[in-house]
Amino acid sequence: MLDSSTLFDLLGERNRRRLLLLLCEEESVTVPDGLRTRGATAREDSGALGANPEDERGSDQLTLRLRHCHLPKLEEEGLVRWDREAGTVTRGPRFASVEPALELIAANPEKFPGDLL
Repeated sequence: MLDSSTLFDLLGERNRRRLLLLLCEEESVTVPDGLRTRGATAREDSGALGANPEDERGSDQLTLRLRHCHLPKLEEEGLVRWDREAGTVTRGPRFASVEPALELIAANPEKFPGDLL
């Protein structure tokens, strides 16, 4: 089980949080496309990921951050399995340790700051 500091660190970044929330609903997520199209799971907002999907530079930055920072961090903790060749992410062996916190966030978006989801 993750300690609370590690949990809050992992959930502290919007794209990691959204990816984990998507994995609560889906068996597999294609990255980064799954985040761009489904990133606003709780509320629709086109700028939700900090990258305009039509802005190629923003899209490239999201891809770089995912590949070099967020996905390795989540994979290291065992929360995701990342198939680099296929560009897909699935639940890792320790995903269940964060699922209760994710379900709480998803079920109560109005009780959290507006940018949480």
